[in-house]
Amino acid sequence: MESEGAPPAVDPGAVAGLLGPLFLVVLVVAVIAGLAAVLRRPRGGEALGAVAGGSAAADALPARRARLPDAEALCRQGRFAEAIHALLLHALAELDQRSREVAPSATSREIVRRLAPSAAVASALHPLVVAVERMHFGRDPGSLQDYTDCAAHYRKFTEAWRTTR
Repeated sequence: MESEGAPPAVDPGAVAGLLGPLFLVVLVVAVIAGLAAVLRRPRGGEALGAVAGGSAAADALPARRARLPDAEALCRQGRFAEAIHALLLHALAELDQRSREVAPSATSREIVRRLAPSAAVASALHPLVVAVERMHFGRDPGSLQDYTDCAAHYRKFTEAWRTTR
């Protein structure tokens, strides 16, 4: 018997019956929040991070560039493979400012193929992509001559890029 002043007895079975649906609701909300966060995050890696908005993207390019490695400094240190990779990263950052359509998992070849606005831009970047692949996957340390050649292709890229913007 319950006394008149005492709180009503709680049925543990009823509480357990409510926890299952409550847990399911919390789980569904957490999954939806997680998906929303993933869909809202910028595309691309740090170097190719997307910034929403046209003028904001143009304003953010110098900030993103500042985080990219300095190719000349790496070359002076004798780190030729890294210097060549830095040249490619700078070029890909330029391409990325025009489009946000590339998945973060895209390779350099895919980015160049999808975003190069002209054959001149693509053909200037192709030797950089090949050199980076050779050095990364083939473990070639690179040389000063490799860097000099790639820097010349990077200059061709910048010239071709200026005419297509």
